[in-house]
Amino acid sequence: MARKKAQTCNNDVKETKEEWLQIEEDLLRQIEEKGLLQQHYRSLVADYIAFWQTKNMLIADIRDRGVSVVWDNGGGQTGVKKNDSVAEVVKVSGQMLKILQELGLRGADVKPVEKAVKI
Repeated sequence: MARKKAQTCNNDVKETKEEWLQIEEDLLRQIEEKGLLQQHYRSLVADYIAFWQTKNMLIADIRDRGVSVVWDNGGGQTGVKKNDSVAEVVKVSGQMLKILQELGLRGADVKPVEKAVKI
């Protein structure tokens, strides 16, 4: 069963590949604009993307199984416990924010791009 969930989560990540590539490109452009050209900063961007992918897998797990999950120890005992992905997604999101801080980036610093919309 765990293998099936992992495959579902991996499919979700594949579907968002275009999105994470765009995020990576945007972050790399922003650090270059700030003059942060050392490999250390590029590595932090790669770490951010890895956390972003992990966060999406955790969110997919929460969406698939919910915030509470049924457990069965195989000996006839069953129960309900919290889904560990809920706490983990909070930790991962926190690390992502720390990476952005280390890079000196904030959402407020991003200039919005206006796009024409057909009505």
